[in-house]
Amino acid sequence: MTRMIKSGKNSLPLSIHEKEQLLSEATSLREKLREWIRVSYAHFDRHPEGFTYVFLTPRVVPVSERGITRRQGELFVELIRRARDAGEVRPIEPATALSHFTALMLNVPRLINEGTLEGPASAYTEEVWTAVWRVLRPDVA
Repeated sequence: MTRMIKSGKNSLPLSIHEKEQLLSEATSLREKLREWIRVSYAHFDRHPEGFTYVFLTPRVVPVSERGITRRQGELFVELIRRARDAGEVRPIEPATALSHFTALMLNVPRLINEGTLEGPASAYTEEVWTAVWRVLRPDVA
């Protein structure tokens, strides 16, 4: 069972709160991205069914009910916005950065579920983090 923390009227998985804390940490964007991927993959490794349902199962859900996925997107967009304004990433729209990031990060759990990659997902943290950084780093035009 996923550990939950009460947050207002909703309960959110602990990994969301860990990601919220990343925004206030005095570490580089590179380290924040590594930690985000590490936390996400650790969550998948512990709770593959829940992670798959929330992040990988296509479904039509009203925006008002997207909870966890909406909150993670908001956090990531804010993280990139701050980094872009500080010159830590190339000039990129935060929503575009979110698209690139989620495409790279979420394909590992998807491919593990399909049997194409061997788990655990956490074994791919460094490789995915390196790929994400190559897409976002400030010296890329």
